[in-house]
Amino acid sequence: MNFLANQKLTRVEPAAVAAQSLLTSDVIDMKGFDGVSFVALLGDVSDTCVLTLQAQQGDESDGSDAANLSGVAATFTAGANDADDNMLALEVFRPTKRYVRVTLARTTANAVVDGILAVQSRPAEAPVAQDASVLATDFALSPA
Repeated sequence: MNFLANQKLTRVEPAAVAAQSLLTSDVIDMKGFDGVSFVALLGDVSDTCVLTLQAQQGDESDGSDAANLSGVAATFTAGANDADDNMLALEVFRPTKRYVRVTLARTTANAVVDGILAVQSRPAEAPVAQDASVLATDFALSPA
């Protein structure tokens, strides 16, 4: 199965400097997809930083009514250098609302974020068109 033909990639949050703050991603429209995975790419994370990637859903395309999905959060408390340049990930399968996004809470100590990606899966129709944040794609069959 060709990954790019069956998954839609979108950068939903740009890089963020070291801080203790809440980041809120762009909203993903789930029409035509069964699932979405979010991947938060981390940079330098200070010892004791608590990171929580939380899924939200709602009926409004602007996210104005987004509410946390109960039990859908990836949380990690950083030790000395064990979170640097790593990732947090979570998946939402068959959300009950059309629009989905994530928040990334950075508390207790600073964390750099290199960005957050959304990977929508199980499309109703394939191949899917990639988001404008994907500049180029290619596919190669095993070399001859």
